[in-house]
Amino acid sequence: LWGTDLGLLHEKLYLLIPSRVGELLDRRGIHRIHAAGLAIDHNALLCMLPSGGGKTTMALAALSLPGVRLMSDDTPLVTRDGRVLPFPIRIGMLHPPEGIDPRHLRRFERQEHGEKWLIDIDAFGDRIAREPARPHSIILGNRLLQGEARIVPVPRHRAMGELMRSMVVGVGLPQLVEYFLRGDVSDAVSKARLVASRTAACTALLYRSRVYRFDMSRDPRKNREVLQDFIGGMTR
Repeated sequence: LWGTDLGLLHEKLYLLIPSRVGELLDRRGIHRIHAAGLAIDHNALLCMLPSGGGKTTMALAALSLPGVRLMSDDTPLVTRDGRVLPFPIRIGMLHPPEGIDPRHLRRFERQEHGEKWLIDIDAFGDRIAREPARPHSIILGNRLLQGEARIVPVPRHRAMGELMRSMVVGVGLPQLVEYFLRGDVSDAVSKARLVASRTAACTALLYRSRVYRFDMSRDPRKNREVLQDFIGGMTR
């Protein structure tokens, strides 16, 4: 990969490397999911919030709780039998984070979406998960125009659409278009197998998890508190 614009090169590599790594993992039956992943006493919590819903900020705030480890702020991994694996890559935020040593920060300008700040995982020390976790809870974000934030249980099937979108289709994942558009017959067969494998992992994850709806208020602080209370309940 070559270019004269270092910022543009950084952005393309930022997309290219996770895309290629994701392709290799797919071949092994290990699939990325677009969600924030936390490990709480070896149980996995996946937060699937709408774009701009603050999942990274809430996930980082949750690290202050005992027994909580970060699996990935954006792309934890799921195996065909539904286990959740850590995938700790640099954490991306739209605004400069507070309380992070500048040595662990990198800023770069994206072509279409403006600046982004990356936090190296070394900034969090032992708060990064290193081991697989049992699937426990899937949280589906729901923005409210008015009303109080809360997390309530819902039937499992309510999560199927978002799981298909975020893991089987891969919306939100660093995944280059040519991954799916190479055009020959053998590649079409390979992608059919990939869809089947991702769907199997999705189904296993859902079967082994409880599903909740997170009604998110317009108060980010209150949303963080509600999620922290929910996580506290998992540790009791």
